[in-house]
Amino acid sequence: MSLSNQELEHIFDTTSTELKGFYKGPIYRDDVVELLQKKVPDSVIEAKKTVFVFYAKLLRDNHRAHWDYDLNGIPEGSVWEPMKKLVTAVRVHELKDVKVVRKKGKYHVRDLRGTYFGKMIFQELESLGNKWALSETDYNKVKLACKQLKLSLPEVIEPTTTEKFFGDEEDE
Repeated sequence: MSLSNQELEHIFDTTSTELKGFYKGPIYRDDVVELLQKKVPDSVIEAKKTVFVFYAKLLRDNHRAHWDYDLNGIPEGSVWEPMKKLVTAVRVHELKDVKVVRKKGKYHVRDLRGTYFGKMIFQELESLGNKWALSETDYNKVKLACKQLKLSLPEVIEPTTTEKFFGDEEDE
């Protein structure tokens, strides 16, 4: 026995209420209801899992979607609990793609600041202000913060000879 459209609408409304507790992005009501109508789940649990998969795919396909999640708001034991691991994995992967460049004795952290964890770290280290190029002392503070969060800081790279020759003079 499959669920009626009215039941699917009710499931979506209930699910979106749960979702709004920890997700600040768009809800995609029409897309989700259409998906539920296509899949025609047999139970409320199956319907909620279908909605979960929709948001998991959104997370996979949109590299910035993880910014919309507040992991502390995900209720323990809910169908959404696995989303914590997915969002964290995306955030850690984002951090792995960052390059920290050391040139002229400064560590250029613009890419790091643009990540979720980077933003979080720099908010905690208010003394660094909005600097994009850090001294070794300041960079060591960032390394310590990463270590406390059990995160691997991106590898520091030195610019190539060509990059040095054509590089910008940005030393903020």
